[in-house]
Amino acid sequence: MSINLIVICYNVNHIILFLFFAIYHKYLCFGLVASPWYNIYIFPSFLFIDIIQYIKRNNDYSERILILITSILEVKDLMKAVVVKNLSYRYQSEGAEVLKNLAFEIVQGEIVVLMGLSGCGKSTLAYCLSGIIPHCWSGIMDGEVLINGKNTREFGVARLALEVGMVFQNPDTQLFSPTVEDEIAFAPENMCLPPVRIRERVDYVLDLLGIGALRDANPYQLSGGEKHLVALAAVLALDPPVLVLDEVMSQLDQVGKKNVADALEKLRQQGKTIITVEHDLETVNFADRIMVMEGGELIRYDRKEILLADRDFLAACRLV
Repeated sequence: MSINLIVICYNVNHIILFLFFAIYHKYLCFGLVASPWYNIYIFPSFLFIDIIQYIKRNNDYSERILILITSILEVKDLMKAVVVKNLSYRYQSEGAEVLKNLAFEIVQGEIVVLMGLSGCGKSTLAYCLSGIIPHCWSGIMDGEVLINGKNTREFGVARLALEVGMVFQNPDTQLFSPTVEDEIAFAPENMCLPPVRIRERVDYVLDLLGIGALRDANPYQLSGGEKHLVALAAVLALDPPVLVLDEVMSQLDQVGKKNVADALEKLRQQGKTIITVEHDLETVNFADRIMVMEGGELIRYDRKEILLADRDFLAACRLV
């Protein structure tokens, strides 16, 4: 059984040293490193997340995979899908701050639930994470939001859509096609994917969310919960590594909630990072961690089981 050795190098010196070692031991062949025991692949560190996602999707389990990190202390930084630094926001230059000096990190592959009373800033934070703020909405934003290491200020919305997808609290704002199938296919078509690939993506997300029966339906004639599912399917068709969902379960029945929860678990297993805004404690069982906001501030960020066990805190925040 062969072993694939993936070497993540953090700078040119690391690459040179490793190649020198390989050449010295006569393991270098045609620009790649080859040995009797390993298939060795060398990548720069900025491709780390893409490599991990590719492995999860395409690994043949008849082979073993080893990842050699040349500087283990820096791995945590590469595994951070979302990094928020000193984020503040106000909708008007003279208005009150809606977000107040937020700072947190989300590890790649986590599901994080964002909770708090209405008006605490949850949706505004979701817009910042998706890049809608600062690109589409006017206002004053201070601090930084990094998605897979990319600063949302430095990339346009079209480029960010390949990194982070958002489902809005009101799905009517992002549905416009005559049929559900057309809605889901719209983004892949604009990426100029081959027709076969587009059909595969449409079929996949319809099956993932259990909405195959809605394929030919008009999105405007669906219930609120079904519209949320279609909007989520359209976002998933772009296959972004990070998802931001603004109360997608609020209008779903129990069957719909279970379908979404199951789908989110499957997406997590594929390495997706998911941030979902929720107001109902009964819908957070799929979460790894929970954020609680109050008055534009992040007042707690903890493991789900620890936070849910703190009934006094939940009562003080009026979440129960």
